[in-house]
Amino acid sequence: MAQPDQSPGDGRTGLTVAAVIAAVCLVAAIVATGLWVSERTGAASVRADRASAAELDASYRDFATTVMTKLMTIRQETLSEDVDEIVGLIEGDFSEQFAPAATRTRTW
Repeated sequence: MAQPDQSPGDGRTGLTVAAVIAAVCLVAAIVATGLWVSERTGAASVRADRASAAELDASYRDFATTVMTKLMTIRQETLSEDVDEIVGLIEGDFSEQFAPAATRTRTW
């Protein structure tokens, strides 16, 4: 019987193809893992930024509520103390606008 020609390189060709496929799969897995870790880190950063912004919003809201409550509950009997307390709480443009008016009220 005649046997088909088998060259010694035929067995290595299949092994080379398998090795190349394995290497491509390994590189793809490494790239996918890197992208996943990067995305996960970015998502954690976004969550931290949102939490920080929410805390800041709550802080602003609480401060504004406190100042407005103090402004709305100024009493004639405790005018000087109430105004001093409000001036102690505020700063910036509103403080600069409110302080001269507070000085005027003390002279009454």
